[in-house]
Amino acid sequence: SDAVNATTSVAGKTFTLTANADIFDLVTAVAANVTTNNDDTFRALSDGDLGNADLIDGAGGSDVMNVNMTEGAAPVTVQPQLTSVETINVTTTAIAGDNTTTLNLADSTGTTAVNVNVVDDFDFTVAGITTATATTFIGAATADTEAAVTLTGLSATADGGQDAYTVGLNNADLGVLTVAGVETLTLNASGADTDIAVLTAAALEKLVITGGSSDASVTTEDTQIGSGTAVNFA
Repeated sequence: SDAVNATTSVAGKTFTLTANADIFDLVTAVAANVTTNNDDTFRALSDGDLGNADLIDGAGGSDVMNVNMTEGAAPVTVQPQLTSVETINVTTTAIAGDNTTTLNLADSTGTTAVNVNVVDDFDFTVAGITTATATTFIGAATADTEAAVTLTGLSATADGGQDAYTVGLNNADLGVLTVAGVETLTLNASGADTDIAVLTAAALEKLVITGGSSDASVTTEDTQIGSGTAVNFA
């Protein structure tokens, strides 16, 4: 008879980050911090729980990190070392400081989606990602924030490059959206009301607006997008 090789599936675990340096991976000596090859969840419940000294390896599975971030009294950059944490969901809280918070994933690999829940006057930048990582800004129609996506690994060609990127907009009202260095930018709009007051994309040659938003609006100025930019509504 044929032999049947059964494999044991280990359920994904939930891990809670702290304000200290956290290490979650398959080989850590702390048993409670050992990740699995299934769908793990990482929670940074308070501002500052996700920090520059954190080393997190989600290993196998489709892992999710839920992060709470509060606008600082000065600009703040958070640059953890993440491996195989496929989805990052960011919930933001604004103060009156009007400073930019940056999530820099230059030291991370394996993240395929960053979803940012925007609130009024919260300025947020997603940096250190390639075009393989999708970014979506989500928020109530009353939100007004400055958002930016800084991509790495783009073509060095000054004119005529072929870099393309898609930004998701789910019911998000952005004061400014900045995406530098891509020739083709797709805005995938969904929700009842999606609006960008100012789009800044100096290298842009083609802008595509798509999705199921019932009321999508993008306002640009000639000095902020590439000259001769073609705009398509798909």
